[in-house]
Amino acid sequence: MDDKELPVYKLNYNITQFFSMITNIDINDAIKAGLKNEIVLAEKVDGNNINACCSSEGQVYLSPKFAQAVWNMCYSGLKLADYNLSEEECNKEGTTLDELYVSVLKSGCTLPECLYIRELHDAKDWELMIEEAIVFRRKWAVEQDYDLMAKMDISNAFGTRVNGMYMAGMGGILLHELTHFYKDHWDKKGCIDQRDLEMDADNVSFEALLALPIAVRRSAVLGSLCSYLLAFFNNKDLKSVDSYYREDIRLFTQFDKIVDKDCKRRADVIVAYVLSRWLKKYHNIDIPVIHDHEEDAVLQIRKELKRI
Repeated sequence: MDDKELPVYKLNYNITQFFSMITNIDINDAIKAGLKNEIVLAEKVDGNNINACCSSEGQVYLSPKFAQAVWNMCYSGLKLADYNLSEEECNKEGTTLDELYVSVLKSGCTLPECLYIRELHDAKDWELMIEEAIVFRRKWAVEQDYDLMAKMDISNAFGTRVNGMYMAGMGGILLHELTHFYKDHWDKKGCIDQRDLEMDADNVSFEALLALPIAVRRSAVLGSLCSYLLAFFNNKDLKSVDSYYREDIRLFTQFDKIVDKDCKRRADVIVAYVLSRWLKKYHNIDIPVIHDHEEDAVLQIRKELKRI
């Protein structure tokens, strides 16, 4: 099956619209300076496998398989955040999300909020979606993986919210690459630690997301966090490499900048569940995540990560 049948192919052309909302980097000035106003989809550049990159000539490249992995992580993140917070609201009313779901089905309610409860409840298991994300991130995808993704509904209310997280989060990834071009990082290689150049690009891109209009900020920030979390599953020992700081350093450097209470609450849920699963899967470390106490789990997780 061709990569063009992946759901993200239907979305990637919209990513460039995201840049019109960015205020801390003038994309038009970058284009005048030589940045190519087009994203080239490719798995390899100059014979090397890539995820996303920007050449010194100003061409941005994006791997379709990596893009699909990011979409899957956003799916998992949204399922975690919305399901847990919806359950929290139900508990305040003396019921559960399962009971609300049954009630909605029986009533035949077709209001948008009712349809979303049904779609949220029926959405695929977040852990299974992470497993598929790993498959695409490591370029292991086979025909059955493509078939599974091709069947995903990206047009219903839940899928549309995933798409919003994905496009804004992917916009942040590409903005990271554009920062290398915009700030002439290639000319600074050899003079500055490559890890610091990458962290500089991380900082610029994430702070741009935090400065977005409130209507899109939360999706963008959470989508970006999902992309950072994806990287953990490609480096189970958190080994430092020449070009990047450890994944936990990269993630929490940006995570700690979130001040919006609602966004932070959702970020705690996503990070707590995903990284507790990662610790269990790769290091047999069991950190229980207690509903409404995800922030405490994140603190425990950070302590464990430092020991690795």
